[in-house]
Amino acid sequence: MAKDNINGLAAVADESTEIMVLGSFPGKESRKAKQYYAQKGNDFWKVWQQVLGEPLASMNWDERKSALLKHGIGLWDVFSSAEQEGSSDDDLKNMSFNDFAKLIDNHNLKLFLVSGTKAYNSFLSLNVNIAHHKIQSTSGANRRYSVDYKANEIKSLLREHNIKLR
Repeated sequence: MAKDNINGLAAVADESTEIMVLGSFPGKESRKAKQYYAQKGNDFWKVWQQVLGEPLASMNWDERKSALLKHGIGLWDVFSSAEQEGSSDDDLKNMSFNDFAKLIDNHNLKLFLVSGTKAYNSFLSLNVNIAHHKIQSTSGANRRYSVDYKANEIKSLLREHNIKLR
């Protein structure tokens, strides 16, 4: 029996967003909370706390969004909807892409940082003509690299693109 597609979350971006951090699709906990990276074992907030020097890990969702936007950083996913049994990218089926043309038309984006292999490979198929890089997934399933390593990877990419965070 076919499953129904589940909708993802809206983009977190405003007129000053220059960097978009993309995942594949929000997991169950994130969809339920209506917050990106709400899964307890996900290191996203710890990694970006090191990148930005802001106490993101101890903030609530509204404070986290405000802090990211203050630094010109937005959040979204590659897929707008999908069938998903669990929270793993391997559980995604029948995905639909988010409208990146509209996002690009409405923002002055300089860089996409795409988290994880599935998200990045799928994003590449869109042929977006803005700088983009794959970054290590912050998922609890990806403990191969430390929080420090992941934060330093992002800092290095920002330097490479001459992006100075506000």
